[in-house]
Amino acid sequence: MTISTLSNRWLEEKCKKNVNEETDTFRIILLDTTFTFDRDTHETEADIQSHELATGNGYTQGGQTLSGGALTRDDTDDEMNRDWSDVTWTASGGNLGPTRWCAIIDDTHANNIIMGCSDFEQDITVADGQDLVIQDILKQTRTNNSP
Repeated sequence: MTISTLSNRWLEEKCKKNVNEETDTFRIILLDTTFTFDRDTHETEADIQSHELATGNGYTQGGQTLSGGALTRDDTDDEMNRDWSDVTWTASGGNLGPTRWCAIIDDTHANNIIMGCSDFEQDITVADGQDLVIQDILKQTRTNNSP
């Protein structure tokens, strides 16, 4: 899963050198099916908190801390990539979800800014006892003027 949209706030803070992709701590949270990401107005975790899944059935608000993810440079495609370890939520005590979106939060920044969001492109409900695994969590930044 590649972060489909970076927030403009993240890009601004990156240009101001107020975030450090190599040393900051990042979390992934799950959002409900009524959420739609707006890269202009969704700047901090507080802006989307009302759409985060409630604690229960295997999910805890605040999500999970991402691990791994060394930065690598791709000179062929002119990109910087960061591939975090997979995360798993196990539905317990009932169904987990439905969810449709996930967001990556920079937990080190004082305002918990949103790095970006991804749309799963379908509503996902995980049955009790089953796992929701988000694999290949890749943050990708183009270093040229391409979209």
